[in-house]
Amino acid sequence: GEQFISKIFVTADALAARLADSNGASSVELASNEFLTPAARDLASRRKIGITRETEPAANPVAGPVQARKTVPTFKDVPLSAARSGRENGPVGLITYVPDEKTDSVLRALAHDGIFFTDCTEDDCWMVNLVSLCRGITAGRFSMGVALFPFGADALIMANKVPGIRAVQGTVIDSVAASVRRLNTNLLVLEHRLSTFHELRAMTRTFIQHRMVSGLADDVITRIEEVENNK
Repeated sequence: GEQFISKIFVTADALAARLADSNGASSVELASNEFLTPAARDLASRRKIGITRETEPAANPVAGPVQARKTVPTFKDVPLSAARSGRENGPVGLITYVPDEKTDSVLRALAHDGIFFTDCTEDDCWMVNLVSLCRGITAGRFSMGVALFPFGADALIMANKVPGIRAVQGTVIDSVAASVRRLNTNLLVLEHRLSTFHELRAMTRTFIQHRMVSGLADDVITRIEEVENNK
């Protein structure tokens, strides 16, 4: 399907890790599609770090310079472009609380499956990123979204406060499939701390590949919409 290189937002923690890997370098080069979050810009200013940028996008985002920094898994390790999967016709948004080895491996495996994402990380605060992702879904910029968190309840409750979001927490594959089939769920929250690599991969793949245009529980969806509209 159609792909493009998405914006990659470098957080303060990710920038600090790059600086630690650079052995005292006074500048950091960003890829053409990389941008610093506000906290990362403050960190660069405090440390008097110069920021330079490539002029052209990398031809292969998987093979970028971040790939060698195995201690700092970031979205650039995976081709987080646009997802056009199966019966969907729009990109899939993604945020993670803090990328780690497990989530990085899951994203790589999904990329191998042909499932790609648009990185929606814009800030160092997970709440800001989650609300931004939800609003992107309700505004039609994303057909659906996936949120990877060590604890899912916080994200699930907050996401479902956004009108138009029908978020479900992934626990087992069958429950994810049922929510997609019945309620046209548009945001999957995964608690990666308690799920295995294979469970995370399978639940995400089930959610994205089998999401239907309309759910079967129309009466429930109608009632949800009435509550959202305070009727």
